[in-house]
Amino acid sequence: MHIVESLLRFAIAQLDRSRDIEVQTFDQTVPAGAAARVLYRRLGFIDARPAGANPAGIATVIMRLPALER
Repeated sequence: MHIVESLLRFAIAQLDRSRDIEVQTFDQTVPAGAAARVLYRRLGFIDARPAGANPAGIATVIMRLPALER
């Protein structure tokens, strides 16, 4: 059921967690992006900053997963 979440967790585990990880996704005003935003939040991402419109003119945001302290 949670294949996408499992894949994303695996991908994150391959990255350097001493650094923030950022993704760009639809912002909260775009209903089509709600599922992705829920997934990113479940994994610990937070809204970091607006990212403007994508080429299709849809509002986006940068979400950040803060680095782990070592």
